[in-house]
Amino acid sequence: TLLPASIETYGDHRMAMCFSLVALGGTPVLIKNPEVTSKTVPDYFKIFESVCER
Repeated sequence: TLLPASIETYGDHRMAMCFSLVALGGTPVLIKNPEVTSKTVPDYFKIFESVCER
């Protein structure tokens, strides 16, 4: 069982993207500075939300 987590991205878009996937398993995850994903995928979390709704 994974515990809720707060993830520091350290300005790295890969950290935000990687650890956001943990939420798919139902574990609450807070991604600090999620806007770092705009470096490679500006709409990453919008797309991620649409996948989660399915």
